[in-house]
Amino acid sequence: MRMLRQTRQSAIVLASATVALSMLVAGCTSGSHPVTAASSGTAHEVAPSGLHSFGTSASGVVLAIDDSGRFRIEDLGSAVVLHTLSIATVPQGPSLIASARGGWVVSYAPAPGNGESLPAARLAFVATSGAVTPFGPTFPQSGPISGLAVSPDGTRVAIALMQVQPSATPAEIRIMAMPGHASPTRSWPVDDVDVNEMMSLSFAPDGRRLSYIAGSQTGAGIGGEPSTLDTASDATQAPTAPTWSGNPSEQCVPDGASWLGTSGQFAVVVDCPPNGALKTVDPVTGARTSADVALPQYACLDANIHPAGDASAMLISRCDRVYLVADGAAIALDPHLVDAAWAK
Repeated sequence: MRMLRQTRQSAIVLASATVALSMLVAGCTSGSHPVTAASSGTAHEVAPSGLHSFGTSASGVVLAIDDSGRFRIEDLGSAVVLHTLSIATVPQGPSLIASARGGWVVSYAPAPGNGESLPAARLAFVATSGAVTPFGPTFPQSGPISGLAVSPDGTRVAIALMQVQPSATPAEIRIMAMPGHASPTRSWPVDDVDVNEMMSLSFAPDGRRLSYIAGSQTGAGIGGEPSTLDTASDATQAPTAPTWSGNPSEQCVPDGASWLGTSGQFAVVVDCPPNGALKTVDPVTGARTSADVALPQYACLDANIHPAGDASAMLISRCDRVYLVADGAAIALDPHLVDAAWAK
């Protein structure tokens, strides 16, 4: 079952209807030279500001995006901002974060917009040290990145590319090698011409199955039960039919989904009155496997799920807020953060 939902990605669709599409200059950052985190050219620690982003007993280092559009690396336990990155988030993006071994992969804007068109996007590996290494091509605004995931072994990255206009290249899944690794790039265009967006990408523990939510983005957003691509098969297209048979008793469909690290568990976020809910489900049938966790607010309309490697906790971004989910409860974190994920 698929239905329309409002997402931040819809800003791209609405803007694209009124502006000319063009690729911005990609030479602002070089893929062969890491970009350091601090403006002085070296990553550095900064003193706590007094605002604790994570007022919990959780631990670990996260990469976060704040409401001013900055990437920053923080320590959960001490609430210290370790690094503020010099790369820019994608205006009207969203910018995406995916956990990786020793850090994260992000989508960022290699050059600012010109006021008349949205900027292009590129991928970068961000190490926990704060060093930033751009890699891969620059993706024009006519085919923006709508989903991002790193394989469990840390050697490959999967992205979803959106089809903004009917005349543009069809939406597709693309898998590329991570920096320092070699593997051929593969692409799978969608198998349904009415589908123009995929989001909520995540790999199964086996590293070959890639799950995502697919739908038709018309400016009202998308949501639905996940589809799955076997990336090791001979398939030439990305399936868009839901993997699950569907439960007619469910009144609300997922607008966020993810495999939970290497645990073999799967989770979805649904968004309907009186609040959202996190559901842990069977990855094959979609049936609930544990009690739901209530998430504050509804009509948030999209969600990013960032699990810990052992699925003992999750960071969930929705309604431009970040929540720590652990022990069956959701705790709201710093209101200035809009997304955050642990490194693997």
